[in-house]
Amino acid sequence: MTWEDFSSEDRLLLCCARKELDDVCRQEIKHTLENEINWDLLLKSGKRHGILPLVYFHFKDMNEIPLWVMEKLEDVYYRIAYRNMRIYTLLIKILNGLNARGIEVILLKGVELAEMIYGNIALRPMYDIDLLVKKEDVSEVEKIFLGLNCMPNR
Repeated sequence: MTWEDFSSEDRLLLCCARKELDDVCRQEIKHTLENEINWDLLLKSGKRHGILPLVYFHFKDMNEIPLWVMEKLEDVYYRIAYRNMRIYTLLIKILNGLNARGIEVILLKGVELAEMIYGNIALRPMYDIDLLVKKEDVSEVEKIFLGLNCMPNR
């Protein structure tokens, strides 16, 4: 499959599925926006792939994007930012509880990626907190989670 085989919507999404746009992607976006875009399809596909916050981040200063599309993208961006801030607030409580008891923990997936890779917690949708602890610490971790009213999935 070549680049030309992708739909205009998919080319836009592929270009936006990164933290920073290089010159090639900026040119591709500009060129692709000159074509007819099925904005509903772009939004649906972007949602399915979890990249609408990145699309908003890259489109927010572009005048070529219809206002109704930008409003939907902005809404998604700020809803995810709000949810992720709540997740990080809980994460801080959990980490403080684990630290107070001397329990070592490794952050996995979303909570680590959002901050470390993206540098903006709104750009990486998160739905849970993935932590890795030693097997012998699990019962103590469960007590901490129960105290915070956030029982983990195993």
